Amino acid sequence: MMKWRHEGALIPVLIVSLALALPILGQDEVDYDDLMEEYTSALDGYQFGSASMGEPCQTSSNCTFTPHVACVDNKCGCKHGYIVKGQVCALKVGGNCSENKDCPEHGYCDYQSVPFTCQCQDHYTPSTREGTCVSKIGWGCIGNENCTENAYCYLANSNNTCQCNDGYVPSEASDKCLAIINGTCHTGSGCIVNAHCRRGTCQCDDLFSPSQDLSRCLSYVGENCTSGDDCVEHAYCEGQGSNKTCECGRGYTSSPDGDKCLAGIGTHCKVNDECIENSYCLTENDKYVCHCNKGFMPSEDDTRCSGLIGAPCDDDDVCLDHSHCNGNRFCECDENYRPSEDSTICQAYSGMPCNESNECIENADCRGKNKTCECTDKYVSSPNGDICLARIGTHCPNNSLCFKYAYCYERNETCVCNSGLFPSDYNGRCSTYVGGRCTEDDMCVLNAVCTLEDGRKTCHCKSGYTEAENRESCLSHIDEPCKGDDSCIDNAFCTLEKICKCKDHYTASSGREKCLAQVGVGCADNSSCIAQAYCSPMNGDTCQCTPDHSPSAEDDLCLAHAHTSCSRNESCIEHAYCYHKDHTCHCDEEKYVPSVTLDKCLQIIGTDCLDKDQCIEHSSCVQDGEWTTCQCDEGYRPRLDGDICLARIGTVCEFDVNCIERANCGGNDTCQCDEGFTSSYDGGDCLANVYNNCSDSQPCIDNAFCTKESNRCMCIEGYAPSLDMDKCLLRIGLNCSENSTCIDNAYCQVAKHKKNGTCQCIDGLAPAHDGAICLGSIGMNCSNDSNCVPNAHCDLDNFNCECNDGFQPSKNGGKCLSKIGVNCTDDESCIDHAFCLTLFGDDKCQCRKGYRSTVDGGQCFLLSGVGSNCSSNETCIENAYCHKDSEGNNTCKCLDNYEQTDGHQCIPVSQLGQRCDIDGDCYSSVTAECVNNTCQCKAGHQREGFKCKAEMGVECSPEEGCLYRLARCTMRAGGSGFVCTCKEDYVNTKKNDCQAPLGSDCSISAGCTDEVAVCSPEDMRCHCPNGYQVEGQYCKAPLNKMCTKLGQCINRLAECGNDSLCHCREGYVLDKDDWTCKAPLKSVCTPTDGCIVPLAECTLAEYSTICLCKENTTYNPMEQSCSGGARHIIYLVVTLLSTSVAVLLS
Repeated sequence: MMKWRHEGALIPVLIVSLALALPILGQDEVDYDDLMEEYTSALDGYQFGSASMGEPCQTSSNCTFTPHVACVDNKCGCKHGYIVKGQVCALKVGGNCSENKDCPEHGYCDYQSVPFTCQCQDHYTPSTREGTCVSKIGWGCIGNENCTENAYCYLANSNNTCQCNDGYVPSEASDKCLAIINGTCHTGSGCIVNAHCRRGTCQCDDLFSPSQDLSRCLSYVGENCTSGDDCVEHAYCEGQGSNKTCECGRGYTSSPDGDKCLAGIGTHCKVNDECIENSYCLTENDKYVCHCNKGFMPSEDDTRCSGLIGAPCDDDDVCLDHSHCNGNRFCECDENYRPSEDSTICQAYSGMPCNESNECIENADCRGKNKTCECTDKYVSSPNGDICLARIGTHCPNNSLCFKYAYCYERNETCVCNSGLFPSDYNGRCSTYVGGRCTEDDMCVLNAVCTLEDGRKTCHCKSGYTEAENRESCLSHIDEPCKGDDSCIDNAFCTLEKICKCKDHYTASSGREKCLAQVGVGCADNSSCIAQAYCSPMNGDTCQCTPDHSPSAEDDLCLAHAHTSCSRNESCIEHAYCYHKDHTCHCDEEKYVPSVTLDKCLQIIGTDCLDKDQCIEHSSCVQDGEWTTCQCDEGYRPRLDGDICLARIGTVCEFDVNCIERANCGGNDTCQCDEGFTSSYDGGDCLANVYNNCSDSQPCIDNAFCTKESNRCMCIEGYAPSLDMDKCLLRIGLNCSENSTCIDNAYCQVAKHKKNGTCQCIDGLAPAHDGAICLGSIGMNCSNDSNCVPNAHCDLDNFNCECNDGFQPSKNGGKCLSKIGVNCTDDESCIDHAFCLTLFGDDKCQCRKGYRSTVDGGQCFLLSGVGSNCSSNETCIENAYCHKDSEGNNTCKCLDNYEQTDGHQCIPVSQLGQRCDIDGDCYSSVTAECVNNTCQCKAGHQREGFKCKAEMGVECSPEEGCLYRLARCTMRAGGSGFVCTCKEDYVNTKKNDCQAPLGSDCSISAGCTDEVAVCSPEDMRCHCPNGYQVEGQYCKAPLNKMCTKLGQCINRLAECGNDSLCHCREGYVLDKDDWTCKAPLKSVCTPTDGCIVPLAECTLAEYSTICLCKENTTYNPMEQSCSGGARHIIYLVVTLLSTSVAVLLS
């Protein structure tokens, strides 16, 4: 028995455990005595010590029995992963637990996590080292050990709280004390937000700057923020949503790297470093504000101090707008700018961009939409724009301010032109006349140049301009710049955009040098009209289009008619284009064709339209559902491509081309079909007659088709051509509804009370063999051979139809039948009891077996068999003669060397094993042959009695059959002889035997088509073995039995493996007790097979059954198990006791 030193330490645990479990289980589920004996026997032989927590020990057994207690450093303490909690050991924060008491003080067991883990309560946080729960910053404490790292317990009367040490601040969640900037650190996580540990001290991250008290890292200007507290001093958080950034406040400007907001001019400051570049902090009105350094001036918004012209500099940014720092490190104006008199601004030359007029040089203003410096009205810009020169008549102090080729007249101090020049109206210059002498281009009027001709320089208008009549200007062509209407060519005006355009009713010439009069506008001569127009005196001297052109809708163009010369698409009439190959106008091919007069492109049939005038001749614009489309008028139909409406058969016409295809305009001026063609029922087509040429575009008459071989029309099956070949009519014997549907000389014979009848020849005529024509019967009147049935002729002596030689009439006289030995086409063409022998390519009539021909071949009479009465030898069967016995009776008897068979035939006596001379002497030429003068079976055949039976795949005869019981003698493909093959659904084996399907006759040697099936010796049929199931033609195997890939397994949770045995699928477990496949959790299952995991059951879920945890149990994904319920309580009890035993063992 076990020895208890401290029974009280373990017995309560056992009692409590059992007290929890047993009431739930009930007496029926567990035996109390057995369970108690099982638990106590596990503890037999163990002793427990009396040392409490923290007391000395040598081994763990010296310590008081408590779960997870161990002797650590010679003192009773807790195992690794556990901490002391009073006199017990609790899990550290993060350890797996089952209830709250397993966790440290101020901790709890989180049942929402998987698996369950110990977590700290609200206002507490895990200690970074011990795994205990300590107070957050600002919450109650007893001593420093109750607070987190880098914190202490601040004693304030009875309200003690945890506070961060100097140099530390609480984290946002108050669960840590974080080192401020320059504070000591070991890892990045120990520093304040947006800082990291660098060489043992906390430093702000890139793009962040420390606050004055070093407790925060503030965002640079332009970086993301959530509020103004996140930004550097004098900055605020601007924007919406997630796009907020730090921006400097009013009066402040960002430093170059964004780490500061610097005070602008006039803004409060304390020291110089707080001011913008090139400024300093100076007292003003009893307060300190920023001022620009000497030689610098503030910008309009006071955010810059720019260097005046001549001021020292280091880079361009220091200097004024439109100035730069030169090589001598002084500010100077940029190119096309010059300094103002006080050097405080760089003034722009004429033509340069500006904002205000004071930014421009003297006598210039800032003008226009594009804001550029322009000389005022009385001044003109110098060539390089650096000065505004006075126009003629403008006040001047000296000659240098007057325009070129002018001087300042002293008497009135105004600018006047040099001798021989005149003041130009638009350029304000002194210019020479067009055609006058010059020295340079600028001496000429606007848009003229000075060119050398015949040894002298004269002014001529530039390209795009024309000399005015008074020679004082060059007039702008169309689309060229202008100053006013009088600066443009005749019949043109100057637009608001200062571009010359032709006036209304005028069109620019191709060279843009003239404005030409449009159609209907007055003219002086042909040259003053638009292209393809002339000045017509008949129309009051107005412009009119030439005969092969028509005016456009706006009269601004004369458009070329169809098939008229053109240069571009725009020069053609509406819906036409200029064809590049012949340079003539063509109507758009998809929808349009030219009118008869070629002056319009009309819409083809089927296209959308608005009125009749848009459609081709003989068509109208017709409502078609929701749309109106061009449709041919009544009596017309469209050609295939819809470009012409052709007259139908019977419609009035003028020319052949007006009619449909294969038709002509006949003598009565109406359309008629050409010879060899017949009109369709609606007159819309001329169809090819029988034997006439045909194609896809030239179809055949009704009930006819176009042959692929000869491309000629032939009647379809069941129909024959009429005598004039214009119809395909029903042949004799076919169903009909009226006489007109039957062939010529036939009628539709309808029985009483019937709607339909059959085509029959009229009295006195007989149908040809194919029913295509009604011919004269034998003995009927005729005029020539074509009136008679086939193989007959017209006897011109009595004009009656008679059969040709070798033929004789049928009983009804409707046919001439071939006699024996005469050529034939089929069995029906021979006399009675005869057939057409076609084996040797010489088709002739022969009497059927058992019949013999008369001498003239005109009759086949029945032969008498062996033992039957006869009148002569000729009346007996082959190899027999007519024998007269002693009583005078005549009967047929086999000849010598022949013997009678069961079928009363006479066959050669040379049977198998009998003498022969040639193969023909043996009874069968198919299966037997003559070898060494003896009849034997051929190779591939075996003798059975008096027959040679063929092996598989060998030629056979149906009378003798095949060697194997499950084979049959079948005709070869193509009908050339017979061969032995397996029966239908049987499979030929390598042993030349036949495997049988399930349920069919079989042989033991060949077996069955399904590998697991067996050929039963009891009924010689294929059956599945015991325990297997029949599935069509295959056997489904039970678990651990042989299977096939086609048959597979009975259990749907199993599959046929590579070893040809049925196994449970991967993840499923074979239960050999009931031979089922147990399913894992959340996998497809069957109620019969069940589940692997205890407390799980096969449950219907959506469209299948799946293994799920039972009701009132919980799914554990980590262990893939189900927990809860009575059995689970037993499991917990066993686990608790096992843990206790493990403690004692340690």
